[in-house]
Amino acid sequence: MEIVVDREERFESERRRSEHAEKELHLSQRRMSDLEENQETLQSRLAGVISQLQDREALIASLRAERQCQTEELMELKQNALLAAISEKDANIALLETSSNREEQRGAIQSLHSQKDQLVAELKEWTQRRVRFRDDEDGMDSQLAEELSDASPDQVLQAIRNMDENMTRLRSYIDQLLAVVLEQNPALLEGMPRRQQGKGKPLDLLRGSSVVELLQELREKERDHFNLQGYANLLLQRIMEQQPSILEAVAALQS
Repeated sequence: MEIVVDREERFESERRRSEHAEKELHLSQRRMSDLEENQETLQSRLAGVISQLQDREALIASLRAERQCQTEELMELKQNALLAAISEKDANIALLETSSNREEQRGAIQSLHSQKDQLVAELKEWTQRRVRFRDDEDGMDSQLAEELSDASPDQVLQAIRNMDENMTRLRSYIDQLLAVVLEQNPALLEGMPRRQQGKGKPLDLLRGSSVVELLQELREKERDHFNLQGYANLLLQRIMEQQPSILEAVAALQS
């Protein structure tokens, strides 16, 4: 009789232990299910945050390129205004020097020469500012491919498009400078390095490319832009040192 009771007690104890284990297992499964749901929610939120960051990075890159273009235009307008003022002084000086009472106008002529010298000095300063600004922007452009490493193909394509537009304007400006230099003072180009041609692909050929391929192309464009900008800066420095009036002729071609 005692043996039967002992067996029943052990059986009951095992049954209770089994029920407790099943409850613990069920509770663990519920906790695991909750954790999986929470993980999916967090992953969805993280994907949304990453997408927003990518959009903001692309927007910043676009705004920076737009700011660069606007600043370049303002600096060019300032240079053109100074060139126009210098041209006006030259015209007034020529008029007074060819007048019948030139001796009586000597003081006025000297004053005009002094004003012209001040304008030329200011023009040189603005040209140097423009060169420094472009150098600073080159440093920022070199980081663009890294900033867009997680961007979408469309965002990288837009950055490449902006880079192409900037280089097109820069090449046009260099061509105008070279045309006037060759006409007025070809010796100014002696010792100048040869302008390198870009190795980048046309935008139409890049459609359908992967992000990796687009980023590689963007880095190639950045190197081309850096080399082109360096050539433009060196050419501008030579012009300002040897014959600033060339900028006046270029401004006349642009107007």
